[in-house]
Amino acid sequence: MTVLTDSVIYALLAEKGMGPKLYGVFTTGRIEEYVPVRNTLLGLFMSFAIRIKVDIWHTLLWFLVCFCNVGIVFLKKNIFA
Repeated sequence: MTVLTDSVIYALLAEKGMGPKLYGVFTTGRIEEYVPVRNTLLGLFMSFAIRIKVDIWHTLLWFLVCFCNVGIVFLKKNIFA
């Protein structure tokens, strides 16, 4: 979308109360209302659950890279030497 189309859609949503208020539109951007973030218990729980899954994934990748590659190099040196 172009900047003009994006600004028009944003202005329409702001008028209907479906987004932050629009204070001004310029050629280089726009000024919008600041909406503070609300932390809910569900949001904090989901963040924690995602963090645990990413941590498990990184641990698995670290294990595969460190131990499997070292094991393969060790086997190649001993078997094919």
